[in-house]
Amino acid sequence: GTIDLDEVMVREKARSDVAFEWDDAGQRITAVMFFRKGLRRRMDRKVVLSPDEGRFLWNVPFQSERFRSVEDILERSGMRLSPFRAMELVRKFEQMEIVIVAKGGV
Repeated sequence: GTIDLDEVMVREKARSDVAFEWDDAGQRITAVMFFRKGLRRRMDRKVVLSPDEGRFLWNVPFQSERFRSVEDILERSGMRLSPFRAMELVRKFEQMEIVIVAKGGV
C-alpha cells in the first residue's frame, strides 16, 4: 500500500540527554549528540546527519508543540522526497528515539 504522509504525525521527543548542533543559515540540524546521564555530562555518541535528514529534523515541531504531518514538514523544508525516503528518515529518528510518531491526525 501507499503511505499517506498527511496521516503520519511527528514531533520531537522530550529528552534531557540529547543536544543538537545546527546551521542557522542552512536551516538544518547537522548533528545529534547523546549524553550519558550522571554528575558529569559526557557525550556518549554523536550522529552526524545528512543534509536531507538535517533539513527534515529542523522542521519537526518541538515536544511542546502540536504534532505535524510528514507532508507538512516536507513542505516547510522545501524538500521533494519520495514517501518511501521520507518514511526512512522518520523511522531513523524514531529508532534514535528523538521523535514521536503518531498515526492519524493527533
